Amino acid sequence: MQHPDFFEQTISYRVPPLFDEVGKYDGSVKIDRTKGEVSAKCYKEPMNILALNLLNDIASRKRSVEEAWMFYVEQAVQFNIHHKSSS
Repeated sequence: MQHPDFFEQTISYRVPPLFDEVGKYDGSVKIDRTKGEVSAKCYKEPMNILALNLLNDIASRKRSVEEAWMFYVEQAVQFNIHHKSSS
């Protein structure tokens, strides 16, 4: 779905050395291992929070990249079409 990515949020988070795996997850999620930060950039805060939470799931091995991406897509549909958040 096309949308403008203009709302960026950054949190303090030390990504373990799974950078390549985490990097495959979402182009709107940026990892700065030097600063110990990750950022998500989307058009709505709930989607940024979801992206960052799923990044954590990947980094902690609770979900694979594919599982996280599929969950993100399912939740994006719910949020954008049905106006329901994942919480």
